[in-house]
Amino acid sequence: MEKSILFIFLFPSLLQACNPNTTAPLSSPTTPTLQSSLPSTSPTTSEGPATSRPTESTQIDPSSLRSKMECKGQVCGDEKATNAQIPSYQHIIVSGLPFQRGESHGRQAKDKILTLISYYKSSKGMPPWDDCIKFVQENYLASLQLHYPNGLEEMKGIAHGANVSLEDILILNARYDLTRWKRNELLKNGTSNKTKATFANEMPECGQHYLKNVTESSTVHEGLTATESNAEPGDECTGAVALSSATKYAHVLLGQNWDTNEIILKNDTAILLEVHPDPCEKIKPFVMLTEAGQLGRSGMNADGLGIVAMSLWSTDDKFHREEGSQGWVPATLLRRMFLEAPNFSIGLRRLLRAPRHVSVNMLIATKDDEALNIELTPDHYFVMQVPLDKEFYAHSNHFKSAQFLAAQNFVREGSRGSSSLFRDRRVERHLMNEWPRINESTFHKAFRDHVGYPNSVCEHSVSKEDSWRSAFPTETTVASIIFNLNQRTLQLCKGPPCMGSYKEYRFEFSQL
Repeated sequence: MEKSILFIFLFPSLLQACNPNTTAPLSSPTTPTLQSSLPSTSPTTSEGPATSRPTESTQIDPSSLRSKMECKGQVCGDEKATNAQIPSYQHIIVSGLPFQRGESHGRQAKDKILTLISYYKSSKGMPPWDDCIKFVQENYLASLQLHYPNGLEEMKGIAHGANVSLEDILILNARYDLTRWKRNELLKNGTSNKTKATFANEMPECGQHYLKNVTESSTVHEGLTATESNAEPGDECTGAVALSSATKYAHVLLGQNWDTNEIILKNDTAILLEVHPDPCEKIKPFVMLTEAGQLGRSGMNADGLGIVAMSLWSTDDKFHREEGSQGWVPATLLRRMFLEAPNFSIGLRRLLRAPRHVSVNMLIATKDDEALNIELTPDHYFVMQVPLDKEFYAHSNHFKSAQFLAAQNFVREGSRGSSSLFRDRRVERHLMNEWPRINESTFHKAFRDHVGYPNSVCEHSVSKEDSWRSAFPTETTVASIIFNLNQRTLQLCKGPPCMGSYKEYRFEFSQL
């Protein structure tokens, strides 16, 4: 039986009360050569709490956690394989105070973290690394110390464990925000003739005359040529929720296809991060699917809170602080802050009140049979409630709320249209087909939809020769995940779900 724990929402004083020690110095960063592929992850191994920072707090032996989240249940996609045989991302378990669990995360995922840092340093979708370092120092550090000091301390631990700089880890956690900064600069400065020529050479010869006509004489959005739309980054995810009256067993289901650069899948750099905070923090354990080195992305906690997110762009997005501002919190960290909340209402408050500088969509739910979709911009938020007549909802990467559409005089859509305009509808169509007996298998079917292939709900990267067919040639569904918030289970498929099976994990937190 789970213990009900009251969380005291005093971030600045909580860290000091739990651990008065100062942060250990960080070692010099190490940058490896990017490898095209990493070996498959071996069975989960869990490290004990870090010992470099002694503490008087109660420690949890990670070996005792090995059974708290185990692979159980039926195989969801491959009748010939057992659940244990289904490939998945590395499952990392951390516990203790923020720095300790961060250091454990950094040690266990060090190779993956180094691979990601090396990749993003050379990625055309990111600003130059030195510019990123300056940006996070000037815009995130002070704000994180004020609004999320525990998260900052945990990132210091990750940096120490992986033997990289704190700035490197901050950049990984702000990767979503920084790619939008790069996009903003590209759209502001325009696209070079070299870029246009390169794009033209990748198209079939019969289509190059069309490209020439479009790029020389047409505009598609506020004076930007069609070719310049390629500055828009990917991360075209699709998420959905179904409340109890819509589901077969009266459970709340929340899921998402995580679409991003194929490098995450090819280099096996995502992780399933299971976190057991120190008891003095009064935070429920939780699990999140994320990139190595990040504090979290989509996830669920032991009290039945769940969150998934989809990228958005708006004219509200900003990259220069106003006078008097102490900076912002990276959008990815908002998800972690929500899952650390003691209840749904406090979690919602954190999402709405934390300072941010880019737009993002948050789909949040609770086992207590409620869910909200929130379209966040830096200066506004637009809430969409799940319709009472059907009690399921899906969202992709464009603004849908009536409030936003009515606010065009002061904030407008930043995306120029893509498969987002139908992917949410495709998912809802699958859910409607099995309403009111929706279950995890219904989500499997929805997340395997291929209308608009390759930029479909189940997204696929394409070869360079076929890049003319895709708005985002290197983007794929790197993972598909479904949370059952009542049963505390998750089902995870590594890679496009049409090509794999869902592995089920079950939480048991009775001893915590």
